[in-house]
Amino acid sequence: MTVRSRPDSGIAVSMSSASYSSSEHNKERDLNEPSITTSCQEMVETVSKVLPDHHNDLKSLVAAITKGLNSTNAKAQALYCWLTSQKPVSFENATHKSSSPSGKFKQLHEKKLAYQSMYMDMLKIAGLKCEKVEGYVKSTDYLPGNTVQSPKFQHTWVAIAMDGHYLLADPQYGAQGDRFSQQHYFGTSPDELILSHFPKDKK
Repeated sequence: MTVRSRPDSGIAVSMSSASYSSSEHNKERDLNEPSITTSCQEMVETVSKVLPDHHNDLKSLVAAITKGLNSTNAKAQALYCWLTSQKPVSFENATHKSSSPSGKFKQLHEKKLAYQSMYMDMLKIAGLKCEKVEGYVKSTDYLPGNTVQSPKFQHTWVAIAMDGHYLLADPQYGAQGDRFSQQHYFGTSPDELILSHFPKDKK
């Protein structure tokens, strides 16, 4: 995946020893594990027929999205691209159970549910191991010289376990509505992500 440089560089923190915070892990990947070469747009076209209101629970939804996919990378990307392509506002009047996919999107719209929580639930249903990464992010309110380590900038994203390394994803930022953000925030290089995302735990 080609990653474009972000203009908002600024946090001078060395993360080279972190278990999911070093680009060195890219060299440790299983050679049999396919790299992320499919764009989100291509992936969305593949799973576009999967509709939230056609499923009563996340298990059924996840099975439909990942049908025919075998690698961890492909499943993680398909779930991410599908989730970030949805429009939660479309479900503001949904009357489905809160545990249903439509109910989950209503909660996303009402900010009662975080994107990373729903994404992690979907990953776990697909049999993928993942961790929540808590930290701070330089949002649009951040100005040069600000202290990013404040409640105002608290944020969470996801680390997905691969063979010998972690793949990072931020579905909330990926769901901003433009293709660059959607593509950029999945499988982002740790050395690139640290320009905007600062984890509390430097492991």
